[in-house]
Amino acid sequence: MGCIVSAWESSAFLDESIELHFNSQYTMYDKDCFLQNHKDGKTLGRICVVLVYLNENYDENNGGCLILDDGIKIVPEVGTISILDLNEFNVFHQVTKVVGDKRRY
Repeated sequence: MGCIVSAWESSAFLDESIELHFNSQYTMYDKDCFLQNHKDGKTLGRICVVLVYLNENYDENNGGCLILDDGIKIVPEVGTISILDLNEFNVFHQVTKVVGDKRRY
């Protein structure tokens, strides 16, 4: 199993009273990788998570799909972007176990 996570962090200022934190992360899931059902939680300066998928012709039978607490399944296909609002709708979410040899980005 070789789940890879790389992160970069910086800060951006909207005005003098609000400080937002920017944290970009590159994630690769391969065979047997998954993410348990969880909430990201509220953190000062963190308002959302933006997920940009990089897989072309991804087969959802390979696993690696984002599942939201309301049952919505998001297949990690290039051109798909998911935005999780951490302030108003901090939903439970998970990534299903990757099966087979296809990596999920």
